Amino acid sequence: MDLGIFLGEFLGLAAFVLIHGGILASMALTGKVKEGIAALAVFLGISFGVFVAIAGGSGAHINPAVTAAFLVEGSVDIVEALTYILGQLVGGFVGGLLLWVIYRPQFAAAKDPLAPLTGNPEQKDVVQNLITSFLGSFTLALLVLITVNALGGSELTPLAVGAAVLAAALAFGGASYAMVNVARDLGPRLTATVLKLGQPVWVPALLLVLASLAGGALAGFVATIL
Repeated sequence: MDLGIFLGEFLGLAAFVLIHGGILASMALTGKVKEGIAALAVFLGISFGVFVAIAGGSGAHINPAVTAAFLVEGSVDIVEALTYILGQLVGGFVGGLLLWVIYRPQFAAAKDPLAPLTGNPEQKDVVQNLITSFLGSFTLALLVLITVNALGGSELTPLAVGAAVLAAALAFGGASYAMVNVARDLGPRLTATVLKLGQPVWVPALLLVLASLAGGALAGFVATIL
């Protein structure tokens, strides 16, 4: 196992959850931030997450769908891909835990303590959730692949990747529950489950995991023929 990959993905996901979730916590738990700041949360969370992951020593995928895309495209092998995803999931869990520590009194008093950590898929419309998770992950992963390949390791890569993720989030975020980052959802979902925050559901979420990874894999295939 490449420790640099694991450490980079762990730090990147922890930073993403902490920054993104922290902004959402300010909005959902304290009511001090307007709803529009959520888009900025995505951009800042993933951009700084990429910076931190690169510093940690990984390729800064920060998303299992992106890792799936790079696996199919051939940039990483199966062992590296699993290491990336493991680091992402553990980082997501720890990021959620740190978020709870920072906002513990607000979480305790909140009517919806699950909101900053993760959400629950709309069980009444699972088909639409699957569609948006698949297409959202495909779009995001393809944008990231194109961006990374175009910039070739430029210092602007983290900001460009953040912009690509923001574009996908804005495009798919309002349509239905879309899981475009498995680790960003499952890591904090496990945190919420362990700490008994809200009522995180798992079965619909795991179905969306498959859709998200499939979307990322398709993006990798498309990238090989572009």
